[in-house]
Amino acid sequence: MYTVVTVDPKIAINTLLKHGLAKARMGDKESARACFEQVYEVEPENEIALFGLAYFASNPFDAKDYLKQLLVKNPENKTARIFYNKVYFRCLELEVILKNSALLNKWTSGSDNDKEALPRLGTYLIKKRYINEEQLVTALKFQKYLTNCSIKEKIGQVFVSLGLISQEKLEEVLTDLKLEFNSRFI
Repeated sequence: MYTVVTVDPKIAINTLLKHGLAKARMGDKESARACFEQVYEVEPENEIALFGLAYFASNPFDAKDYLKQLLVKNPENKTARIFYNKVYFRCLELEVILKNSALLNKWTSGSDNDKEALPRLGTYLIKKRYINEEQLVTALKFQKYLTNCSIKEKIGQVFVSLGLISQEKLEEVLTDLKLEFNSRFI
């Protein structure tokens, strides 16, 4: 934390801002953020502090909040508006990802049914990083399409057909899943 010893709060704020900007230029994010936080505590509508806090925020949701405060104070700030729009859309993207992840977790939550005790193949492949969530969704849609065409295909074979994993990798993963499932009862 950077400490400024002065009687005049304006001088202290200006000194903290200069120090924060200097630290930002040097790439010292933590020190820069600490300076901007100190200014924000004393002067929560300070545009430089708000912009600095948004820039060095640990996540886009916090950045969006700081930029929103800045735009409430100064709606004409074009730079803040541009960054706000970018951060806003990034937050929307993340909300969709988080929502889909919650849905994925819901699919894999346990139940009393023994068939459900075996982890879903798709989720296991994601956890092992053999596929990603988008590929799982694509495979599930393709499997549904095949079912609508009266073609029954196991999801593992769909992964292989789409080229997401090899037949050997599928057999290896299924063996791992069986071992994991059986070890639950030992």
